Amino acid sequence: EIVPRVPLDGGAMTGQSPTSLRPDLLATLERAPGLQGLGDSLLENFAVLMDVLMEFNMQHNLTAYRSPDEIAVHHFADSMAPVASPEIGACLGSARRGVDIGSGAGFPLLPLALRFSDCQWTAVEAVAKKCRFIAAAATRLGISNVRALHVRAEDLARTDERESFAIATARAVGPSASLCEVG
Repeated sequence: EIVPRVPLDGGAMTGQSPTSLRPDLLATLERAPGLQGLGDSLLENFAVLMDVLMEFNMQHNLTAYRSPDEIAVHHFADSMAPVASPEIGACLGSARRGVDIGSGAGFPLLPLALRFSDCQWTAVEAVAKKCRFIAAAATRLGISNVRALHVRAEDLARTDERESFAIATARAVGPSASLCEVG
């Protein structure tokens, strides 16, 4: 099931606009280890994503990390860590189709989709509210290279999507043998 790109509440997003917190969030991201040198535009998009995550997280419990510092380190820096490896960075840069298995609140999927916009990214997530968040965040960010599938990875592996992705990512979801079937 592909979850349409709409806000969780079915209408306008609630809470503060991204611009009201963005300078503070941007400053947090700029000083987070592992995020230096990514460029102003990417960090600004990360700040918008962080704001959207914090807004949704207040109502929908998407992640245990609540503070900007925790989110910067545990979500954004972790998501960008593979890019520092020349081999993995090259694979990410040349991939045209990627999958994030067990996407949760969209990490590393959304930061990677922002960084590698030529790649079409698929979020595979069994929890519907997390799929809706990923789709809504992609809409808020104005990125069209993300789709969210509300499906278990093992079920997706039994479709024509099996082994159709150039690169697969996953964080804390299960045995790597199972993940290889999908990617």
